[in-house]
Amino acid sequence: MIKHDLKFIYIHIPKTGGSTMGVAFAWKLEPHIPIDAPFEVKKVEQETETHLPAILIKNSFPNIFNAYYKVCFVRNSWDLIVSAYFYLKTECDLEYDFNTWVNNDFIGTPVRERNIFLNPIQLDWITDEEDNIIVDYIGRFEYFKKDLKKIYKKIKIKSIKIPHINKTEHRHYSHYYNEKSREIIRQKYRKDIDFFGFKFEFQKRLFW
Repeated sequence: MIKHDLKFIYIHIPKTGGSTMGVAFAWKLEPHIPIDAPFEVKKVEQETETHLPAILIKNSFPNIFNAYYKVCFVRNSWDLIVSAYFYLKTECDLEYDFNTWVNNDFIGTPVRERNIFLNPIQLDWITDEEDNIIVDYIGRFEYFKKDLKKIYKKIKIKSIKIPHINKTEHRHYSHYYNEKSREIIRQKYRKDIDFFGFKFEFQKRLFW
């Protein structure tokens, strides 16, 4: 998502507060062009509200990318997968229980949603071909409001009160895992877990 009046780019990693960011910055881009496999695309001709990796935006609009302030949010991998699961249950009529879904390689997930929600790790969205981070600021979903205020300050706009949009209703993520599914996520998303220092934690108060 590109906001020209603020010289600002938001990399929308799925299930990390993107709908809320859309409200916060009033993105209204036409046309809305869905891309079903964003990591298989080398270049786009038009800006779009859909999920686009940072490297795709850089390759498509290099001058804008280099000049603008670029941010994203990341989320604990175990928490993100629970949120994705409940989204898929609602939007794609996923019929499996959580652990069956995880333990069987996300069985029943449509190809498009798999390509966007599950196959990429979060670092894939914000790195180049040499695995260099190419965004300026990485916020944490767990501290969304606090980190969003830092972004507001950096781009010199007044903070506004925003709702949590597109929130999936579920208990703390730790309630849904068994030992096997917890380890599957640890191995599948180890690169994110190690880089960002994510830990599997039992229920605590979130600072939303």
